[in-house]
Amino acid sequence: SQAYASIQRRVDALAVVHRYHYAEMEENRGVGLRAVVGELNLGNVSVVNGRAEAFASGEFDVVASRALAELADFARLTKHMLRRGGKWLAMKGVYPWEELPEVAAEGATVVEVVKTQVPGLGQERHVVVMGLP
Repeated sequence: SQAYASIQRRVDALAVVHRYHYAEMEENRGVGLRAVVGELNLGNVSVVNGRAEAFASGEFDVVASRALAELADFARLTKHMLRRGGKWLAMKGVYPWEELPEVAAEGATVVEVVKTQVPGLGQERHVVVMGLP
């Protein structure tokens, strides 16, 4: 879809200039992800076993999640990780009407909600982009 292509271009543009750190709580998944990163020779990606709370403050331009938590919880758990001007990207299923107003309590704002399709998955998906005012 057009929305998916737009998001993919944004991700591709970020990949050119940024390093990515993937935090995974489960060791088995971490081992598998490190194998994929090595097999694909992704020099700008590292996999770290641990929780978001363990990362230092202000390290990242973008913090992304898929199925982590409600939006307000995601912002609260990872706010310390964002650099000034950074953004959150959260993959959600159906449009998260009920969650959107709650992000303000964590000091975040919703920048946009992009409807998208995941190839091979015939279900509704949305990417919520949030930032700090």
